[in-house]
Amino acid sequence: MEKTREIFANSKMPIVRRKAIILCVATA
Repeated sequence: MEKTREIFANSKMPIVRRKAIILCVATA
């Protein structure tokens, strides 16, 4: 979860953010 959080925080592109959210939800 920390890794996905880092990616989400570092991601500025909407596509990357969406992927991060999907990964976060998938891992949750």
